[in-house]
Amino acid sequence: MNTYKPTGGDEPSPASSGSLRVARCAGAVRLRDLRPGLFVDESGFVGFKTEYHRDDPVLMEVFCVDTGEVYWGGMNTTKTRAALWVYPASIGE
Repeated sequence: MNTYKPTGGDEPSPASSGSLRVARCAGAVRLRDLRPGLFVDESGFVGFKTEYHRDDPVLMEVFCVDTGEVYWGGMNTTKTRAALWVYPASIGE
């Protein structure tokens, strides 16, 4: 189980402990095949994929949980990003 700790400011954490527990739910899948929702990549980074353009690897919307920025996973093209291996995830207590 990976632990995601929110960064920045005086904003309260959604979890009483000040962090969220993010658990991998299944085996690795390609980012292009991931259903909308949370994921964890090989480095433990937490992101989320939206339902918008989910079947189009060029237009699919994938973001970083901690910053809201577009998730690239170290890749520089949409094709290589779509081929990244990620793990579906959920938030636990």
